[in-house]
Amino acid sequence: MLGLLSCDGFAPESGGGEIVNGHLIRALERAGFASAVLAAQPSPIAHDASTAVPFVRVAGVRVANPFAIATYLIRKKPKLVVLSGPSVNNVAAFVGATIVGANVVAFYHADIDWQSVPGRVLAPLFFRWLLPHCAVVITTTTSLARMLAARGVASTRVVRLATDDPLQASDGARRDAIAFVGGLGRSHNYKRLDLLLRALGDRKLAALHLDVIGGGDPTPFLALATALGVERRVTMHGRVSDERRRAIVGSARAFVMPSPTAREGFSLATLDAMQCGTPAITGEYAGGAELVRATGFGATWVGEDPAQLASAIASVVAWSDRERAFRGERYATLAPSFTWTSVEDDLASIFMDAIR
Repeated sequence: MLGLLSCDGFAPESGGGEIVNGHLIRALERAGFASAVLAAQPSPIAHDASTAVPFVRVAGVRVANPFAIATYLIRKKPKLVVLSGPSVNNVAAFVGATIVGANVVAFYHADIDWQSVPGRVLAPLFFRWLLPHCAVVITTTTSLARMLAARGVASTRVVRLATDDPLQASDGARRDAIAFVGGLGRSHNYKRLDLLLRALGDRKLAALHLDVIGGGDPTPFLALATALGVERRVTMHGRVSDERRRAIVGSARAFVMPSPTAREGFSLATLDAMQCGTPAITGEYAGGAELVRATGFGATWVGEDPAQLASAIASVVAWSDRERAFRGERYATLAPSFTWTSVEDDLASIFMDAIR
């Protein structure tokens, strides 16, 4: 039987969402499905059923051709279709799956910005019918789980996010640097690297360097850094290996996820940074904030004022080696223990229940 993952793109090195997609595929295989990826760009996964769907342009945005999606689903007749996030592409996949009688599970992980025109069109369909009936949620935040429960999502379909990064000791040997990990493309604008660059210009952070890790075009951010006069204190590393990422983040004084909203739904990068022994600064409503507050290993902030973000960063950077080590030990004690293997097992059970 065929299990199909429908997503906007598939490149495991691109970001947390793409990494999760890889684990969704493995969960399908654990559940006994022959897995496939239906994406709007070529997939590196070597499955016979994987395909790249032709693009069409709608209001200047690249969208997978819905007729191609429907044709593919009719031809392959999958037993289960997993929709990775709410999008125009996945609405088309949902309609096609309904036509062929496939079971559907929608994967949801964030408070998506529904203010756009497509968002306002999709929201009623997604929240009033699709989400309560077939959602599976991967999150670190109980607030998101409570919000979704109020919309009808069963607690048995909430799966806790995981990382396999080994927990590293929080030692005192730190560079005068802070780190950011995230995509630089237009679809990742909600991460608000621009806000972090503006905060870097605050005199409280004048001694700090910023290491930026992530794929995408850095040109707009380099131009902003130049305009703010901080370009000499910013290094764009691009995509790096996991080992290199851990080395950079693990030697920084702090990791910063500047996204101020709940759209940063789980922030795998924040969780990974804390596993590296590096305290995290994150928005009050973003993924990972509850873990930061519960363990005290970092700081949270509210709003979109660069000065407030700078103050939160400065408060953590000012920690003594002794305080950093104490808080790191507290994190190691209180942090939840879970792995991707357990997540895949939970997802596999949900997928099997969906076809019964």
